[in-house]
Amino acid sequence: MGNLNGRFNELYLTSTTGLAATTATGDTTLFNLTGSIRVIALLGVVKTTALDAAQTRLKLIAVADALAAVDLCAAADVTGDAVGTLFSITGTLADVLQETTNGVVIAQAGYIDISITSSGIIKLNNADAANAGRVFWSLGYIPLAVGARAQAAF
Repeated sequence: MGNLNGRFNELYLTSTTGLAATTATGDTTLFNLTGSIRVIALLGVVKTTALDAAQTRLKLIAVADALAAVDLCAAADVTGDAVGTLFSITGTLADVLQETTNGVVIAQAGYIDISITSSGIIKLNNADAANAGRVFWSLGYIPLAVGARAQAAF
């Protein structure tokens, strides 16, 4: 892999602004990807508005190029989660999206490599009705190729 011009093993962080409702029904693109990356951490925090009482099940999905979507976690029922609730993934694709209210998340047990030829996305899926809650998302990643990067979609 080489040293990627001094960037190998250098951690990058990008975050959404939370200005768009990330709990809309269906899919919301969180991050646009160019080139292959290694996901080190993918974290969400309920920031300004708590999730309301309407059932809300969220999961994170990666799509590389025009290939089939891959769930990065199983859906979690986050109905009524309060401001300050943290969401994270374990690094195991079958595990449910993790929730915690004590301000501490466990680091991913494994890394997730997303191999991209041209472009891809990481998106949030809400299987239920739109929710007024606001979740800000942050992605910690390492580029696996020269020019690889992730950028918040909003």
